[in-house]
Amino acid sequence: MQFEYYSLPLCLENLILKNSELDKKDPETYGFQPEAGKNEKVRKQLAKCSLQQSVIQHVHLLLTTAFGEFPADENFGCGIWEHDFDAVSSAHKVKEAIRQSLLQSIQDKEKRLSNARVELTIVQEEQSEFGGIKSIKKKIDVLVSGTLQVTNERFQFRDTFCVGPLSY
Repeated sequence: MQFEYYSLPLCLENLILKNSELDKKDPETYGFQPEAGKNEKVRKQLAKCSLQQSVIQHVHLLLTTAFGEFPADENFGCGIWEHDFDAVSSAHKVKEAIRQSLLQSIQDKEKRLSNARVELTIVQEEQSEFGGIKSIKKKIDVLVSGTLQVTNERFQFRDTFCVGPLSY
């Protein structure tokens, strides 16, 4: 069985509109004709990507989503955002809690990846912002690796972002 992977963000309007609503729109653009191949026009409009790129996008979405932010699945996301402004806990405890949270989320939500491993580093950076205001941010560098189950290819994805602005 061959799968197709679609690039994020998806145009959800095309996927959820009812046939009658689509009939009012330009059928060449929105498709969804009641005849045979009803979903084919919609599928053609969605941008496609490789399996590796699809997994990268999904892991990035897990990383950038806080628990409870996605109403359809309160457990979607990771614990990075629970420690966003945490200046009290020890750095090692925070780092391990984030690493475990992300690893668990990947194991639960990204079934196309096996033998998942997560490495991360957290450093504090001083950044100058507009107007000469300085802030300290936590820079989080995440490396996710594993094996793509379908192709048995090695998978690696690195993402870096800053959280927790403390201005002075």
